[in-house]
Amino acid sequence: MREEESVKRKEKSSLKRKNEYRDDFCLRRQLEERGDRIKDIEKRERNHAMMDTAVLLSAPEWAQATFAEARLGDQRRTKRVVRMATLMAT
Repeated sequence: MREEESVKRKEKSSLKRKNEYRDDFCLRRQLEERGDRIKDIEKRERNHAMMDTAVLLSAPEWAQATFAEARLGDQRRTKRVVRMATLMAT
């Protein structure tokens, strides 16, 4: 009877160690995956934060490119929006 209890205790402790090891492994894996995702996000943010100065437009060019196609019902309004944007950008 005592031998059976001893065997059962050993099996329980062995199973408990296996479960703890599995849980630790899973936790480490999840943390690594999160770390990789965080690194990817940080990399994308750094890439977006950098401005391409080769494509930088002057204020009038930017205003024209941004607002010239605005449909405001009258060409005079569109021209006025372009002028206002140019003045705001300078």
